[in-house]
Amino acid sequence: MLAKLPLPIYITTSQSDFIERALEAEGKKPRAQVCFWSGQISSVAPEHRTDLEFTPSIVNPLVYHLYGLEDYPQTLVLSEDDYINFLISMVEDTNTLNPIVPLSLRRSLGESHLLLLGYRLVDWDFRVLFRFILKFRRDEFSPRGMVIQLKQTDRNISNVEKSLQYLGRYFDRKKFDIEWNNAEGFIQKLWNEWNMYRQGQ
Repeated sequence: MLAKLPLPIYITTSQSDFIERALEAEGKKPRAQVCFWSGQISSVAPEHRTDLEFTPSIVNPLVYHLYGLEDYPQTLVLSEDDYINFLISMVEDTNTLNPIVPLSLRRSLGESHLLLLGYRLVDWDFRVLFRFILKFRRDEFSPRGMVIQLKQTDRNISNVEKSLQYLGRYFDRKKFDIEWNNAEGFIQKLWNEWNMYRQGQ
């Protein structure tokens, strides 16, 4: 369903090509690019090299593998040390001519409505991803985004309610709304609303 939607950019922390295959099945021609946060690799396939001239579109969307791609083990972000080193690489990257993450993608992170799907708030992959995103967003210019999350479970109802209230306030300050839903449920809801919009309802 995500592949059917008119989206020009997919940023994924998956290290497999599932999104590319889904897009191709919908008749689209995605361009996969990889974040070489641990340093450039000499044996990169031409189709995975960063193309600064490429402009993503609905027909030719960009799929950006932020935590690496399985074809290049050096790019994978797997352990806690990897997550820390990944963030350090991003903070220390001051190369404006050839940055680790292309400038066009940085602008998209700062200027687009973002939808974060499939994460748990306590996991390293989400925490590092969110800090990475905030690096490029400006409160006064960046539009609101949305985080889709499952409600955490705890036998102590008071703890759950306090946690949810805290998370709601935190993400609101960062200009993100939270919808407490599973990814599949939200995507189905999004797909239904998109279909209604297309049909003028």
